[in-house]
Amino acid sequence: MRSPRRRTVVETRWMSGMMRGGATRRDEGRGRERWGMKYNNAVEDLMERKRKSIREKSREGRESLKREVRAGRKKYEDFGEEEKGIIRIHVFLKCQCASSRSDR
Repeated sequence: MRSPRRRTVVETRWMSGMMRGGATRRDEGRGRERWGMKYNNAVEDLMERKRKSIREKSREGRESLKREVRAGRKKYEDFGEEEKGIIRIHVFLKCQCASSRSDR
């Protein structure tokens, strides 16, 4: 049985970056509107919207979630069509990952 191919440092970095979703505390002050930040924020917002069905079956969390989603939707509307497409695919894939994880 062959041992699996070792990941390069770059790949590992990239993956951890993907899992974190990009915009970390460190970036808070610096120009947030760099494409990466803006993109990742939009992705996160859409993730929330999709996760809504999984996460919020309970009543008390619903109101705050609605507010979050509204804000997220506004941010999402700022993107062009092509970018929206990319984000949609990205979110779809991320949601697949999230739902297939055993702890969900």
